[in-house]
Amino acid sequence: MNKNEELFDKIFFLLKRERKIKNTTHAVELLSTFVYLKFLQINLLEKGEGFDFYFRDKVEFKSLCHHIIYNSDIDKNACKSNYNVKDFLANVVDNFILNVNNEHLIYCLSDFFIGVKSIPDLREFRWRYNKHIEKMVLESSQSGEFYTPKVIAEVLVSYLKPNVHDKVYDPACGTSGFLVEVAKFLEAGDNFSSRPYMLNGSDISFFAFIVSKANLILNSNVESDITIGDSLVVLDSIYKDNYDIILTNPPFGKSNSREFQGNDKDHFIDYRFLRLVMSALKLDGRAAVILPERFFFDSSSQSQHLKEELFNRFCVDCVLSLPSGVMLPYTGIKLVVIFFSKRTPSSKVWFYKLTKKEKLTKSKKLKFSDFDDFFKKEQCKLESENSWNIDIDELDLNFNVFDKAENQITYSDFSSFSSSLVELSTVGNEIRNTIHAINERVHNIQSNVAETIDTYKFPKVKLGQLVTSLKTVSLSKEKLLDKGKYPVYGGNGIIGYYDEYIHSGEFILVGRVGALCGNVHYVKGCISVTNNSMILKCIEAERVHPPYLARLLSNLNLRGLASGTAQPHLTVSKIKNIEIKLPPITEQIKIEDLLSMLDQELEQHDLLIEQLSNKSEYLKNSLNLHLLQI
Repeated sequence: MNKNEELFDKIFFLLKRERKIKNTTHAVELLSTFVYLKFLQINLLEKGEGFDFYFRDKVEFKSLCHHIIYNSDIDKNACKSNYNVKDFLANVVDNFILNVNNEHLIYCLSDFFIGVKSIPDLREFRWRYNKHIEKMVLESSQSGEFYTPKVIAEVLVSYLKPNVHDKVYDPACGTSGFLVEVAKFLEAGDNFSSRPYMLNGSDISFFAFIVSKANLILNSNVESDITIGDSLVVLDSIYKDNYDIILTNPPFGKSNSREFQGNDKDHFIDYRFLRLVMSALKLDGRAAVILPERFFFDSSSQSQHLKEELFNRFCVDCVLSLPSGVMLPYTGIKLVVIFFSKRTPSSKVWFYKLTKKEKLTKSKKLKFSDFDDFFKKEQCKLESENSWNIDIDELDLNFNVFDKAENQITYSDFSSFSSSLVELSTVGNEIRNTIHAINERVHNIQSNVAETIDTYKFPKVKLGQLVTSLKTVSLSKEKLLDKGKYPVYGGNGIIGYYDEYIHSGEFILVGRVGALCGNVHYVKGCISVTNNSMILKCIEAERVHPPYLARLLSNLNLRGLASGTAQPHLTVSKIKNIEIKLPPITEQIKIEDLLSMLDQELEQHDLLIEQLSNKSEYLKNSLNLHLLQI
């Protein structure tokens, strides 16, 4: 962690400790404000209008912030409504200066403005910033109204597949999670080139505006235009037929008495946002809108008219039903995603019902892999036990795709259960074959070991004669990548990836501290290792086979050598002082090969047992639901 990263964490920590800063949401708003001001300051410096951000007191700090705000060319479109973004920013700074009591926090902010020299420097904070956003959502259910889970945004973007020529819009952008994922999708393409106003977002909240600005600055290189204002009351001419792609997760609930486009008053605000999306799409434009499931069960005249317009004037390509709890902790209601385009209406709509055995909670969320089946079937709009092609002409006046899907189930058809029984029988045969192979392997090991013991004496040797210890690195979690060139190992295996490595070769890793103290792993290749583990490298290649030594150490109680109770830790000297029996290297290799093959066969056996259990449980549950017609 470099000095600037430590400073960023310290600023957030100090913000949260201030008495007048109410919660994590408030702290995130202020942090986002200072990120945006820093971005504006860098732009001023690039234009030759910069200045030293040194100050002597809070008044001077406030003056310098005001200088950045009122001398910056803030997005012209941000003020298309009656809101003045510059005055909003100045007011946030003024209230912060008025209420802050910690001069150390002001000094840290000054260091932040002085120390960060460029946009790439600023973007180094994105991992930490994203973690603060996630923490905010977990701690405050109300902040969830501005936030769509990352995996949902990824799914919608992957379905719509935006390209560099598309003008993208979110009329209720919140923290701009959709726009960030669009930016990542575009940047990953071969023909990426940023154009002005490719990404567009609106929200009525200054909090959403400032977090969106910071989020997009830190996480993308794509041009964006975020505005403050009510998307539902601006002139229709601003939006009509204007966008190639629209994604949105609008607020849910009762609407107020205002009218939209002169139509009947929609009694739910999410219906009004759907109307806005339908109006704002260009010809051939595509959209994805998240709505409560009640949209398809609502029989009010307003709802029926809206659904009639949607299905008769647009091509509704897919309705994706999501399980309960997707938006926790903000809301636990059932949701759907409606994918549609401004094209000739289709005669059919593909309906997919995503199911999840485990109950979703605010800490146990959907993963992108949960949608693998959806994307696999979506390509050809396949029908299955959870997906249907529904004739739109056969829908009732309510356009309830749920009722139509349920009615397509044939309860007299038991063919799928016969195939499930065949699958169970196949897995059972594989288990029997595996048990036979394991039995033969154990007999082979017994005979080889008996011969080795009779032939050789195993001399005792201290580990320090066989290995040396190598340096590890201090690497924070925020720097780790989900994918990268080289694995990073902690106390219990791979914890992430990094674009650089510190060692290359064969190594034995031993957990150094805490609950993972004493864990042993054999690794090979180019790696980095954190300080939570120690690296041992064999120095006697003719005497010891590293995989064998790693297996031997993993079967010793290394944790018993640890010092400390609250935070047990191992030292290199204690490890090197361990005395072991060492057969000739040829026998080490033979024993290790035999045990490795046994490991593989036992793992295969365990996988087959788990597979058998899952198939049995699925058959039981499916048969119950089918017979009971649930």
